[in-house]
Amino acid sequence: MSIKINTNDAKTLVAIDQHARTSTLYAIDKQTGELKSKRFTNCPRYTEFIDWLDTWASKPYYFAYESGPCGFTLARNLRAANHACDVIAVSSIPRSTKDKVMKDDFLDARSLLAAIEAKSSALSCVYVPSVFAEDARDVVRQYYHLSKNLRRAKQFLSAHLLRHDFVYDEKTKAGRPKKMWTCDHERWLQNVKLETEFQRDVLVAAYDEVQELTLQVRDAMRKVEELAKAPEFAKYVDCFCAIKGVGVLTAVTFCAEIDDFSRFKKGRSIASYIGLVPKRHNSGDSHRNGAINKCGDKTLRRALIEGFSAVSNFSARSVDRRVLGKLPLEVRTEIEKVNKRIVNRYKTLKANGKNHNVIKVALAKEAACQMLYIAQKLDRLEANCRL
Repeated sequence: MSIKINTNDAKTLVAIDQHARTSTLYAIDKQTGELKSKRFTNCPRYTEFIDWLDTWASKPYYFAYESGPCGFTLARNLRAANHACDVIAVSSIPRSTKDKVMKDDFLDARSLLAAIEAKSSALSCVYVPSVFAEDARDVVRQYYHLSKNLRRAKQFLSAHLLRHDFVYDEKTKAGRPKKMWTCDHERWLQNVKLETEFQRDVLVAAYDEVQELTLQVRDAMRKVEELAKAPEFAKYVDCFCAIKGVGVLTAVTFCAEIDDFSRFKKGRSIASYIGLVPKRHNSGDSHRNGAINKCGDKTLRRALIEGFSAVSNFSARSVDRRVLGKLPLEVRTEIEKVNKRIVNRYKTLKANGKNHNVIKVALAKEAACQMLYIAQKLDRLEANCRL
């Protein structure tokens, strides 16, 4: 759901080109038409911007800056000081071919100010999450970051041994290959004897890295589980975890990345936000849809799709009744319908010969839409209880 800018009440428009150590402001007073710019250095504070504007500009002020690595701290501080501030989605800012030839901070700030002053319909704002939601995002993304590093460390260790002709080839009683990174595999690694000292040093360092990252991943997962029990997320996580393909990690990721469920009016809006809608190319009589566009929130998209990796093991049987029994009756009924719908959709897509990855994406989109609906239903029930 795109958020549009609103500058009707502002008498001074201010565009900020923000960087880690510098910020460049371009501002126009709509009453006098006066246009000024200033570059602030040495990691400036938002109060310096306000002090400079107070010397010449008319209140109230409207601030805007591009979304980027500096995050939402500036927007929160300005809003706390009773100034309107929006974070503009960088993908929605109009760019000309001149921007590819000449670029500096003043030009970027001036271009943004021109777009704001013209009230460009293309401009859309990034949602500014609550502090708790942003903290939860950091925890979830740290978990994925550590998990990725752990996979790479394991691959490096296995590749190092393979280059020196050491392969874990143990079998179960049924004659199947044993899984790696189990207790048996750990014992096998302890008994590996490489020829040279350099090879042994690399193996020890790689093994220690795997062990350290394993502990860090477990610690990060414990933090995710703590978030699942937090008052802000608990009621949503309990409901989401009753949906097939949705676990604690996916549920917490969904809550952290969305934060305010009321900002989406329909399921297609959240599917588009996550990047689970297909590319489209229509021209004349030609109509062609492509793969999913992968726009938007890749962390949430990944969590939802990975949750359906074991979709072939799903059955029509509902989830544990003990889990459903803790939920409100209205929500419980909806979740049972959702689970049946997911299983039936899987069977239909499978019968039509769809690729396994296509099925996972389709079910992830279905789950996202239904999770939004259930979250909004929970909010409505809670609001009715307060009346």
